[in-house]
Amino acid sequence: MSRTCRSPPGGFPPGRRARTVAGRRRIASVTRPSSRHRCGAHVGPSHAHYFEGVLTLSSPTTTEVTVRYEGGLSFVAHGPSGHAMRMDAAREAGGDDAAPRPMEMLLAALGGCSGIDIALILKKMRIEYDGFDVRLHGERADEHPRIYKSIDVEYVFRGKDLPGKRDRLEQAARLSFEKYCSVAGMLNKAADMTFRVTIEE
Repeated sequence: MSRTCRSPPGGFPPGRRARTVAGRRRIASVTRPSSRHRCGAHVGPSHAHYFEGVLTLSSPTTTEVTVRYEGGLSFVAHGPSGHAMRMDAAREAGGDDAAPRPMEMLLAALGGCSGIDIALILKKMRIEYDGFDVRLHGERADEHPRIYKSIDVEYVFRGKDLPGKRDRLEQAARLSFEKYCSVAGMLNKAADMTFRVTIEE
């Protein structure tokens, strides 16, 4: 039985070893923590330092966003980047279904944040691939506030010869999930977070 890598409270300690599960056309790599929360291949301080220069992005320490009411249950947000981010409620909730829901955007932010990390790390590793997706599944609480109780992140990579580079792909995903992605670091304080790597041939 395969299990995904589960984030213990406060993040993951260093020192991990991977377990993989092979399928037919999809080869999924999943990891199982032991009593020491070991999960995935070892990434020591020297490995993390290797990517520091790549992932040191110019980000302000404070961020201001304005969310403007547009009528009905529709809102548009503007932040420092200047891009508009529209949100709306479902029709059954009284909205017009004209834009994503705020909780959808929260998962999208996690996928985008982690995806940027991985694209940068794989470029530094010089690993070629045809593409990758970050697929997220969030389970919400039944009672208000209906926060995400658990979030599973699946990194799906496509390309030739990737099964032989599985360890490097896992390393890239783990570095983002456990160290660099700010959204993951924040959500990990509220939700049970897991991640896995899948290779599609």
